[in-house]
Amino acid sequence: MKRSSIAANYNLPRPVGLGLKLRVIYSGFFALFGTIFLLTGLFVLVSMAPLTDFSFITDLDGERAASIAAITAAQRTGEVENGAHIMKYDYTFTAADGKKYSGASYYPGDLALQPGDSVTVEYSIPRPQSSRIAGLRKAPLSFTIFLILLLFPVTGIITLAVALRKGFRTIHLLRYGLLTTGRVTGREATSMRVNRRTVYKVFFEFTGADGMKHKTIVHTHDIGRVTDEREEKLVFDTSNPQHAVLLDALPKAVRKAFDRLEGTA
Repeated sequence: MKRSSIAANYNLPRPVGLGLKLRVIYSGFFALFGTIFLLTGLFVLVSMAPLTDFSFITDLDGERAASIAAITAAQRTGEVENGAHIMKYDYTFTAADGKKYSGASYYPGDLALQPGDSVTVEYSIPRPQSSRIAGLRKAPLSFTIFLILLLFPVTGIITLAVALRKGFRTIHLLRYGLLTTGRVTGREATSMRVNRRTVYKVFFEFTGADGMKHKTIVHTHDIGRVTDEREEKLVFDTSNPQHAVLLDALPKAVRKAFDRLEGTA
C-alpha cells in the first residue's frame, strides 16, 4: 500500500506546529548542549578576534624589510598565556621611504625591554605601517589559541546537527507514523557501554499498515525497559516500516501527542 492510500485511511500527515517541533528537537540533551556550545563559542570568537594575531594572512602583500627601532613604551596587558602575562612593546622606526612609523608588538613574558632600547623590526615595503618586532607578534593572542577556541562552536555545530537530524526524523514520525505493538524476537549484546551498562540490540517484529510482518532494531542499555512486557508499543513510518521506534523511546511531548491523536492514553 502506498503512502497516499495510507494517508487517506489514517488522516495523514498530521499537523505539527512550530512549538511542538521545538519541544521535540530540544527534548534531548544534545540539542541544548550543541546550542549552548555554538552560541558561547561564537561569542568568545567574536570577542577574541580583535586580540588575535592574523598577520600570517594580512602580511601577504609583497616584500618585507628590516629596520632598527627604538622602544618607546613597555607595559603589561591584561591577557595571560601559559601563566605568563603578555607584554606590549611600543616602538618607532624609520622605513626605507624616509618616513617615521610607529607600531606595537606583543610577547607572553617580560623581555626586559625598556624605553630607549633598540630592536629589529620587520615591516611590509608596500605598507610600512604594518610592522612588528622580529620574533614577536602583532596582537596579544596567537592564532593557535584562536584555533583552540574555534573547537567550541565547531563542536556545537556537529552536536546540534546530530540532534537536529534525530529531531527531524522524530517529527516525521509524528506526522506520518502509526502506532502498533511489536514483540521481542531476540537480543544481542554490542561492544558499546553507557553508564557502565552494556548496550543491546533488541529485535522486534510487528505488523504494518500493509498487513505484512516487519522487523526493526532498537539499541538500548536499559534492557529491562524494552522487554518488561510481552508486546511493546511501536511507532513506524508508513512509507518505510523498517523505520520504527519504541513509543517509550520518544520524547515526552511526542508520546503525549500520540496519546491524544491515537487515543492511547
